[in-house]
Amino acid sequence: MSIDIDLLSTKRPRKPEKPKEPKIVMLRGLDRNYRVIEIDLNTTFTDYAVFTTHGMSGTIAKKLDIIKCDGTQVYIKFNDRNIDGILIGPGDYFHDFEIHEIYVTNNQSVSNGKLILLLRW
Repeated sequence: MSIDIDLLSTKRPRKPEKPKEPKIVMLRGLDRNYRVIEIDLNTTFTDYAVFTTHGMSGTIAKKLDIIKCDGTQVYIKFNDRNIDGILIGPGDYFHDFEIHEIYVTNNQSVSNGKLILLLRW
């Protein structure tokens, strides 16, 4: 009886790597009527939830300003992950509508890149 050595010496397949989530670098103004959200753009990510009103009773954001955006392929979605994203850049703003959730996609990593959002309610 012969044993196939190749079958005995095979290694287990590696688990697929989990995509890295971006790091929220700074969150300020938590107890006021605004929130500053700073997001690291060093990695690519898709539909990362950067804001949600779940657990914040009575709070609905009304205005969002893009203070800084170092990336050229950064998209934002409001209130629903399943809609098309909006390409954003510094100086863009979204006012006078209800914001319950914000999702961000970064299609191109930017070394030392940052996205800074000013959210107000």
